[in-house]
Amino acid sequence: MKIIEVFSSMQGEGMHVGRKAIFVRTWGCSKECSFCDTPGINDELYEKEMLVTDIIGELFEIREKTGINLVIITGGEPTEQAMELNQLARGLAERDFELHLETNGTGKGVNYALFDHVTLCPKDNDVQLDAILKAQSVEIKILCDISNPEDAIQLYQGLGADEDIPVTVQPLIENDNEALEAYEDLVQKDPFKQFNFVRYLPQLHKIIEVR
Repeated sequence: MKIIEVFSSMQGEGMHVGRKAIFVRTWGCSKECSFCDTPGINDELYEKEMLVTDIIGELFEIREKTGINLVIITGGEPTEQAMELNQLARGLAERDFELHLETNGTGKGVNYALFDHVTLCPKDNDVQLDAILKAQSVEIKILCDISNPEDAIQLYQGLGADEDIPVTVQPLIENDNEALEAYEDLVQKDPFKQFNFVRYLPQLHKIIEVR
């Protein structure tokens, strides 16, 4: 499986913000978004090939040392390695890890039922929503450019998602130092006010300067 790194930190985004977690950051993403905040996504210098069994072993060792049982698979785009992702998820489920996935929702062939929680962060409406909803729980995370919130609103509406699926709206920023100011601006302007069920959340890890 192609990964960038395995590390422990705190979940800084979404419904599980503030929880200690072990992250598996996969390598590679076909979207290549200009605002991507993760270095080395498609840079071969950051690519590391690991056997799924070795990844599981490393996660098990970290859990033994830290007591952290939550694993978050992020990227990159993990679902672009569907076969390896399914193997990893199955192996972690067998070892009683709590397993979360962060995805743009485009990858096919993923067994989402293996995941305790999936965060869908769409970049367009070409997502496998019906498949994703087989996960134990799902949230939708929408990135919102405060200067042009209409695009984010249209993106969410285009998904055709039921209102009972939790939605978090996160400000789109170019510089980590802008995280708090952008969040305050998002809350004040309230661009999603027509959707009373959304939550406005910051990237907490950038505000308090942890990974």
